Formats: sequence, C-alpha cells, structure tokens
Amino acid sequence: MNARMDANDACDLRFGQVGIACVRVRRVDAAALCDELERRMRAAPQMFARAAVVLDLSHLPALPDD
Repeated sequence: MNARMDANDACDLRFGQVGIACVRVRRVDAAALCDELERRMRAAPQMFARAAVVLDLSHLPALPDD
C-alpha cells in the first residue's frame, strides 16, 4: 500500500509485503515530519499497530551537520 503523496509532504510512506513501513524522509524538518507521521497514523492506526519502520534518508537534499 502506498499513501497519497504530495510534493509538500515531509515524507513518503509505503508499506511492503511483509508489514514493513518505509518512511522516505524528504525534508530536514523534525516538526513537519512529526506532524506528517501523526496525521497518517491517525488516518489508519491499525496499519501501524505492529509494523516495523525503516527510515530512508537517501532522498534528503543534504544531511544536517549536527
């Protein structure tokens, strides 16, 4: 399952075949990422009940210095 993606979203969220959620982080903005994940979890809490989560940082424009 793939969640709806918007160019302004802080992350993309995809679920694989074995119950692994892949969160592709697109912006270095912790508050926006937290808000985005909370919004998605409220929309479908049962999908996150026992899901492992992988953070994919490879799509960030640049990694933070600290």
